[in-house]
Formats: sequence, structure tokens, C-alpha cells
Amino acid sequence: MKKILSLTLALTLLIGMLAVLPLASAGNPGAPANGASMWIDPDTISYTTATAPPKFKVYIWCEIKTDTYTWQMYLTYNKAQLNALAAGYWDGVKEYAPGAGKSEWANGYPTSPVTFSKGSHSATLDYVLLGESLSGDVRQETPGVYRLAWVEFEIVGWPGKYETLTSELRLDLVGVYKSFFLEADYLDEVPMAFGKATYSLQWTLPPKPDVTVDPVETRFFKEPPPAVGKTFNIKVLIKNLDPAWDLHNATFDLFYNSTLIGVVNYAFDSLWAGPNVFDNSTAGQIHVEVKNPIAKPSGTVNTVTITFVVLYQGAYPSVDVSPLNLENVHLFDTLAEIGIRTITDGKVVIEGLLTLPLPYLEVSSVTMGPEPVLGQEFQVTVSIKNLHKAWYLIGVQFRLSFDPSLIEFVSVTEGPFMPYWSSKQPGSLGTFWYGEYWEDGVFGPHVLVGNMIYPNATGWWNPPWPEGEGVIATITFKVIYQPYSLGQDSAPLEIIEQLWVGLDDPDKQNIVEIPADVPQNGMYTIRWNMFTGRVIDLYGGAVNRGYGTAHGTKYNGTIGVIWPSPYGGQGPNKPMDLVIPQSEVYLFANVTYNHWPVQQKDVAFVIEGPFDQETGERRDTYHVRMYTGRTDENGVAWVKFQMPWPCENPEGYFGKYKVTATVDICGVVVNDTMLFDYYYLVEITKVTTNKYEYKHGDDVIITIKFRSKAQQIYPVLFGIVIQDDLQTHFGWASITAEVGGAKFCTWKEFTVKTSITIPKWAFAGIAKIYVSAFDKDPRQGGSAWCPTFGLGWPPNTEPPKILINAYK
Repeated sequence: MKKILSLTLALTLLIGMLAVLPLASAGNPGAPANGASMWIDPDTISYTTATAPPKFKVYIWCEIKTDTYTWQMYLTYNKAQLNALAAGYWDGVKEYAPGAGKSEWANGYPTSPVTFSKGSHSATLDYVLLGESLSGDVRQETPGVYRLAWVEFEIVGWPGKYETLTSELRLDLVGVYKSFFLEADYLDEVPMAFGKATYSLQWTLPPKPDVTVDPVETRFFKEPPPAVGKTFNIKVLIKNLDPAWDLHNATFDLFYNSTLIGVVNYAFDSLWAGPNVFDNSTAGQIHVEVKNPIAKPSGTVNTVTITFVVLYQGAYPSVDVSPLNLENVHLFDTLAEIGIRTITDGKVVIEGLLTLPLPYLEVSSVTMGPEPVLGQEFQVTVSIKNLHKAWYLIGVQFRLSFDPSLIEFVSVTEGPFMPYWSSKQPGSLGTFWYGEYWEDGVFGPHVLVGNMIYPNATGWWNPPWPEGEGVIATITFKVIYQPYSLGQDSAPLEIIEQLWVGLDDPDKQNIVEIPADVPQNGMYTIRWNMFTGRVIDLYGGAVNRGYGTAHGTKYNGTIGVIWPSPYGGQGPNKPMDLVIPQSEVYLFANVTYNHWPVQQKDVAFVIEGPFDQETGERRDTYHVRMYTGRTDENGVAWVKFQMPWPCENPEGYFGKYKVTATVDICGVVVNDTMLFDYYYLVEITKVTTNKYEYKHGDDVIITIKFRSKAQQIYPVLFGIVIQDDLQTHFGWASITAEVGGAKFCTWKEFTVKTSITIPKWAFAGIAKIYVSAFDKDPRQGGSAWCPTFGLGWPPNTEPPKILINAYK
């Protein structure tokens, strides 16, 4: 029993020792007594053309049985088949870069690493040389098997079809150098045995290649500019081509619709030495032959690049298609035809041209008088109209002429249209703006304006593209003449030259001229009628939480707020813009006789309402207020009051209000009336989600519909909160928007969207969505424009609900 235990223990120790000792490979010829051996691993390197890698490595091993101080490896190989790329030391764990590290043989000893070298051994062989020497009074005195080096090769010679290339990698040949080990005492060569490696590369049938038209589809879209005259390139590619096929020549026919597209040029790929053939003498058919490649074709190979031009484009919504069909496709090596796996045809799709509306410039018309206006300034706007985004507009230039005997140029400023679109385009560097008065020249007195959107820093424009309409320039003039009799003088405000610039294509981005429609010119009219008699003009404005004040001006620089025409009710029986809850309202009445102010007259102001928006009937909360104001030296009287907001049912006072102003001028009473709406600035009308049931992690897409009667522009900030079944708010979002642009007595509708993600910690069950509207963030002094949607307003509404499911 003790003998068995002792034997088991000995075997266990022996196996453990063997596990940490390097094992000799099969290529080890065996080291002679007091000598060494050197061999190559693997000793058999065998590939086929289907499996051969572009690079491979071999490793140099040794076995020593005596003390050694230095070694050298001289490895020869067939230069027509292989090329040595690099070599370095190897310690069995790490393959060191050339000129660095040390071998396993030298591990633990000081050395001086060297870089490998290579050269010619003979007419058919090259060599790789690498060695290593210990430094100082040390020696490698432990017998055993060691790793020395690695060598990397690339395959440079390929067999012909059905052939096999063979050669040897040897360590035992002697040329200018040789392989050796030197013993430690006298640096004598120790007896050596060498192993070698055999290399073979056998041709095998590789996978069949593919032939394809590239690109498979070329499409011309319906948006202008027209496709006719545009050129495009088509290639015929051989793809997935294994170099073992040794492709020598290729031929094919390409068929196309010659009424839609035509050939304008071609170029053979530089790979093909030729003589090559390109024959398109038959309409709709191209015959191509390429041959004699200057290098072995492999991978993706182009045969020819053909440049076509679009000859015809129909009208939208028609779509024309020209096939690009490959027929009679043949690939050859020097012996036989090469099979083809797939042939992929192409096509050219030409969508019918969508005739876009032509953009145009519109000049506003201005009428001054009949009141005295000599010396007053006024503004003329030049606006872009009817612009479709597919014009890819980047710039506009125009000249505006006017009659310098009637008006005088004061200034010209950039309108908001181009800066707005520049701000929408990612990376845009802003706009280039030019505006100047030209007194002389070919065109006579005129204003020259240029406005362009800058691209980004790389010279590239990005969507979105300008569209719609907007003011491109605002020109200020001054009245320098007014006729001194009944009647009027008129003169055109005329665009005498215009230039529109855009891109031919959002991808190519060539700059082209855009066709434009005839401008809609304006007209300047100056009137005079001294004998207008008794006149009272009622107008005003409201503070509207300070935003209304920002819209208007103060009377005499200190009193109230007057909204600009047409929002302030200027003119006989004109309405005023929206007034919001509890806003302070200012009313002004300008009293004149033949345009001259009537001073110290008491003006009666009557405010009555509310009236129902739809029927015009008095509401239950109808009431009347009456005030009196006295005209000053300018003939202007004014009063102010605050809109009601009682403790109960304050919305019952919403509706339409009517203001009447009267004055007695020498026994004759004249009046003017003005209407205004009293309501929330914003009314949220509907809040919906993209579905009802959600899982944790889903995004809730929330759509908010709202409306306003405001004619002037006001900011809106929407705050959205979702509360789960236990009233925990787990998600929120905010959206900024604007309202305005409504016509009097008419709602204007708006829509915005946002999303909120349901977190894992939200409680499952029914969740509610609360949407509120503010002028700005309450933390920055903002306040609500209206109640939270569904919490009492609008009537008969509730906050929308969603279901958060409990399953994953």
C-alpha cells in the first residue's frame, strides 16, 4: 500500500513538472550531445488559394544541452512565393516588436536587442537574419527547449489554375551568414542539428464572383430644377472576385432606354491595359470588352465608368424608368470562362417634374394723409412670397426705385425672414446683409439690397430650407412733399432688378439662379384734404402683463400704452387687439377740426359688455362704464380702467366689449366706436397621447392643441406633468411657442408636441397628464396665461389619462 502511494505521489509530481516545461515540437531534429538544435514551427505550412491568409507567422525554437552565450538564426525562403515582412524575439508569452525585448532563451539575463535584417541568398532564395547575445559574465547553462523568435511572411506568389506551389524554409543553408549557437567559454560553435519547414499553396476552385450595375438605382426627383441635362455616372462592377481566378478579360452588353437617357462619356478603369472596346453605335445598347489587367484583379473590380445624361422628364405625377440591364456577361481567365454567381441589373428612375410656384417679391403700398404729414417718416416692406422649400433658396438681391421728388430715403434694415431661416440651419454662420441708397447710375435713384444665408464653416448649407413668406427688408422714407389742394399724388415703389440664388440639389450644392415671378410692386400715395371737418379718432392699448406695453408706445412718452396700427383701433370704427384678464386698458381720443387739434374739449368714453362672441347678444354679466376725459394741446383726451375679475365666475365676463367716444364740437356731436375681445391669451383646447396603454420605459408622445385671439405676438411656455396612480409626478417637460397673427374676432389654432419617458419607479395604474401655459418660467417671474387644462377650464374637460401596465 505504501509503494502504491509513493508511486502515485511521484507520478503527480512528475506531471506537475512537465506542465511547466516547454514542450519540443514535432520539428525538433534532436540536439546532439553537448550541442544544440534549431527548428521551425510549424514544420508544415499548407494553404489553398481559398484559405490562404494575406500574412502568416512561423516560430523558431531551440534545444540546448550545453552552456551557450549567443545564437543566430539565418532563415532562407523562396522569394518568388513569400516575402518576409518582419521578425522579432519571442519568449513564449509575448512576441516583441523588431529591435525590442528578448527571447525565452535569454529571459532573466542582460542582452542587447538587435533588429532583424533581410537580403538575397541566391537567385531564388532570400533570407531573414536575427541573433541575440548575452551581456557580461553570464551564460545560459540550463539545458532545455526554448522559444527564440517569430517571423512574419506575406504571400506574393500564387499558383496557376490547378497548380501547387511548394518550397522550403531552411535554417541550415550557409551564405554570407549562417545559423549557429556559440558556447559560453570560448565562443566556439556548438554542434548543431537543424529542422526545416515545407510550404505549399494549392489552387482550388474559389467562390464565383458577382457582376452588378452600380448604383443599382439612380433616381431623379420631382422637385425643380428639372432633371433634363443632368449627368450621372454608372459603373459595372465585378464583386467578390477571388484573386485565384486570375481574371484576364470581361465582356458584357448594357441595355438602356435611349429616349430617356443618353451616353456622353466613358472611362475604362486604369486596371485594364487593353486594348479595350466601348461600342454604343446601336441606340440603347452598349458593348464593353476589357482585358489584360496590370495587376491581379481581386475584391471589387470596376470595368468601366459610363456618364449618362437625362434626355427626357415628364410632368408630375408620371414616373419614367430606364432599365440598365446586363446581358451576354462573360468573364475569362487565360484558359477558360469563369462562372458567375449573380448578375444584378440597375435602373434609372425619373420622376415627373413638379412645377413649383414661382416665388416673387412684394412691396407694400403706403398712403399718407389726408392729414398733414410733411416731414413724417414711414416704412415700406419688401417681402418674399410664395417660396417653395424645393428651390433651396440661399440669397436674394433687388433694386427698389422711388420718386425722390415726393419722398426721401432715410434708412434700410434687414428683415427677419433670412435670419430666421439661418438660425434654423445647423452650423450656419448667420446672414450676409447689404442695404444702401444709390443716387446715381444706370437705374437712377434707388435702394440696393442683398441678403444671403451663410453656410457652415465647411461651406455647406443644411436643411431646413427657406419657405413661405416673410419680410426681407424694411425701408424707411420721409415725406418731403404734400400737395396744397384737394387731391393726391402717387408714384410707384418698383422693383427694377432682382436676382434669386439657390442650390441645384441639396447634396451636390451647386449654386444656381432661381427663376422668379414678376414682382408685385407697391404704390406710394400722398393725399391732402384740408377740409375734413369735425373728426374724433378712438384708439388705445392694454398693458397685458407688460407684453402689451412692449408692443406699443407711451403717449407723450409717459402715459399708458398705445398699440400700433392696426392693433390699436386707429381709424374710424376699427377694432383693437385682445385684452387679457385684469389688464389695465388705456383709451385715447384724438379730436381735430380740419386736421387741427381741438383743445380743452370734454370727451365721453362709454365701455359696455360683454357681448357673446357668436350671437352678439348681451351676456348675463353685461354692464356699462362711463368716463370723461379732456383734450390737451394736441387735441387728445384719455382715460384708463382695469378689466373686471370678480370673486365668482370671473370667466363670465369674457366676451366682446364695445367702446364709444363722443365729443361736441361747436354744437355738433361726432363719435367713433371700437371693439375688443376680452379673454385668456391662450386656451388649451385638446391634449392627446399617441396611445392609451404604456409599459415602463415607453415614451408618451403628447400633442397639445391650443388657440388664441391675439393679433400681436406673445410668448408661451407649456409645462407638462404626468402623475401616476398614487399622485407621484414622475415626468415633466416644457415647450416654448408663440401665439399671435389672429384676425380680429377669429381664433387662430396652434399645435405642439413633446414626449415624456415612463421611468421604472412610476407606479402602475392610471396616470393623469396636466398641461399649463405660462408667459415664461415662473421661477423667472412668469405667470399663467390660463388655467391648467381640464381643471375647470375649458368647461366640461378633464385631464387626459393613460394606463401604465405592470408587465415588462
